[in-house]
Order: sequence, then structure tokens, then C-alpha cells
Amino acid sequence: MRGVDGVIPDATPGATPGATPGATPGVEPGRDAGYALVVGGAVVDDLAVPTTLLAARRTEPPHLAGGWELPGGKVDPGEEPLAALHRELAEELGVQVEVGRELPGPDPDLPGWPLPPLHRMRVWLVRVVAGEPAPIEVHDALRTLPAGQWLDVGWLPADVPIVRALVALASTGPAERPAERPAERPAERPAELPADGPAQGESTDGRAVTGSP
Repeated sequence: MRGVDGVIPDATPGATPGATPGATPGVEPGRDAGYALVVGGAVVDDLAVPTTLLAARRTEPPHLAGGWELPGGKVDPGEEPLAALHRELAEELGVQVEVGRELPGPDPDLPGWPLPPLHRMRVWLVRVVAGEPAPIEVHDALRTLPAGQWLDVGWLPADVPIVRALVALASTGPAERPAERPAERPAERPAELPADGPAQGESTDGRAVTGSP
């Protein structure tokens, strides 16, 4: 859950068992303080060539109720972002997922996407591998949007640029396409053998053989 304001609550400084020494709880280790980290899952049908996208409708707080978002939530102190992603999707949707590529954010010097005022959300493509998505927590409805309709719901403002980037990503196809194989030449027909069979020391396909008869 992103929190009652649509993002996670402000982090409270203090030591946390298991957290990185000197790290601010809720702030990604190794980054300057000034933002807290959220994770989101773009639940699609295919990680390489996605054609559907899952949208979840919020129930709280009142000023966000009825808005649609990508499921996800806060990274707990000392928690790895991908571990938080798996946990949040299990809590909110009741599913286990396979994680694909991360959706790059607009700022190469910062992780993920801005969630004003002081949060950033990292987003990964994910595919459900166990369970059936259900609106268990902070949502009252889910919609599986087909290709061409990913922007047809009332996304929360912070999610709109993310979904537009997902649309652009899906339109480009797989991140890496296999190299095309050169056209195969037609197999050559073997030379016709003389009527009395292969010459001594040759196999029937013309390759030399060794060894005693």
C-alpha cells in the first residue's frame, strides 16, 4: 500500500535492526536522502510482448478513492526493493509473480518515477505465476485492460506518465530480438553411385572410412 495520501508516509529517522548502517528508513540505501522508495508492479500477460495491463481502483483516502493505479507500495526499512514488490503484490492481490524488466524512469540520476512530494516509485513488469488477482487490500476493483485501452481508465495523476511509458514500451516489442538466421541453402543431392556400389574405402555418402574391413 502506498499510504493514505497515495504515497508512503514520510520516513522517520532512527536506527532499524537489519537496515544499512547510516541509512534513513524507507530511503533506498546508497542514495542521497530526500526521497522515500515505493515499488509498483505492471501486471501483464507476457513479459516480452505484453498485450494486457492490470489496473486497480483505490478505495482510500477520499480524495483518491475511485482513481486507478498500478498495485504496489512502500519498501520497508532494510528491505530490498524486489522483496518489497513480491510482498506488496501478495498482500494487495493475493498472487505470486515472475519479475521482468524494470521500466526506466525519466531521470537517469534517480531511481524510478516521481511520486510527489517526496517519494519515487520503481516499476517492474510482472506476470502472475500463482493465484488469481483479487482486490484484497485498499482496492475495490481490478480491470484487465487490453492493448489499445491502457489509458482508458482514470489513472491517478502520478501513474499517468508511467502508463504512457508502458504503452510505448509495449509498442516496441521485445527488448531483445534474436538475430535472424541466414537462409538455409537447399541440401545437395548426393552423387549417384556406380552400379557396382561405392569404391573401396568410401562410405555410401562419399566420406572416407578407416579401419580394417
